[in-house]
Amino acid sequence: MKMPISGDMLAKAFISSKSKLSNRIKRNMVEALKQSPEIQSAIATTIWKVPNKEIASVIFTNFSDKDLHNSIGNVRLEITGKNRGTFWDINVKLQDTYDFDKIKWGLIFSNIMNNIGLSLQTLKLLEVYEWELEFDIKTWN
Repeated sequence: MKMPISGDMLAKAFISSKSKLSNRIKRNMVEALKQSPEIQSAIATTIWKVPNKEIASVIFTNFSDKDLHNSIGNVRLEITGKNRGTFWDINVKLQDTYDFDKIKWGLIFSNIMNNIGLSLQTLKLLEVYEWELEFDIKTWN
């Protein structure tokens, strides 16, 4: 199973926490996020709550897609948009800290990788970094 986002986010923690996300990370992440059932559900729920107005919603979410789950984890998600009649202009903004914050138990691959990452972070071989990503989607009524 390929996990390009997870691999690139981890490599960034080894190389430079000060730089922004690369265009490749952004492109892969936006592509995966636009297909994510969690993003689609968050947008639909937010539109449903406020059907004819501007919307703003902040959600913390976890992703079912393994690559997104392993690279993003629990992220702050802000959805804003405007109803244009036949469609919504939606802006999605994500903010997160790339870090390994706790030991995960069980012999699942993602738990093992998390625990290795936590060890490397504790030894200062991996740098914690803040990141954000923003993209637009049109959603038809």
